[in-house]
Amino acid sequence: MGIIEKAREIAGIIERQDEISIITHCDADGITGAAIAKKALDEIGVKCEIRVVRYLSKKILQGIDKFTWFIDLGNGNIAGMNGNTVITDHHFSNEYHERALNPFYYGIDGETEISAAGLAYLVASNFSDFDATLAIMGAIGDLQDLRFGKLTGVNRQLLKNSKVEIKKDIRIYGRKKPLYKMITYATDPVIPGIFKRVRNAIGFLSRIDIDYKKAGMNAVERRRRKFYLN
Repeated sequence: MGIIEKAREIAGIIERQDEISIITHCDADGITGAAIAKKALDEIGVKCEIRVVRYLSKKILQGIDKFTWFIDLGNGNIAGMNGNTVITDHHFSNEYHERALNPFYYGIDGETEISAAGLAYLVASNFSDFDATLAIMGAIGDLQDLRFGKLTGVNRQLLKNSKVEIKKDIRIYGRKKPLYKMITYATDPVIPGIFKRVRNAIGFLSRIDIDYKKAGMNAVERRRRKFYLN
């Protein structure tokens, strides 16, 4: 059985429930994963509640009294799980759970090739019809594009079914900020001589005739090559 078939099996278990408690991790991946789950469950009329936590404590596990869908956590707590659960967690685990969609079981690297949001989407897409945009947001939020400078593996496949536009460019955060701020505080990449030096950033942009006050990369569209080469 491959990961798609396992996702279909878990989806069937979820569809048979009248009410589900979603427990998810308090980061971008976990929250987008929970959003995917809730959207799908709402569409098929399954009641659900969402609980966002930093980690799974013994107290949380002991307090579970209904069917629970764990998202972006659970693989590290399999020994304490009861049978009334499903898990979509991309983190590595040496333990096996019959109702866990663990990418490592299928030779897929959960650190770079699929996020928890992606796993939630693989399950939810079996009983709901929507695109994978939220799954891609979860992968990006989990920095899964960082190692290779792009999304790979299952993430790359999900990208084709999303509304995310792909562009080849440098990785700089804050493209709607004024350009001088964007390059001054960029950390990926850090620009030598400009990082945290506002005057240097303004001077550099002025020297190559680029309006430093304009928002983000809009300021360099006509002079993109000049900006990169300098």
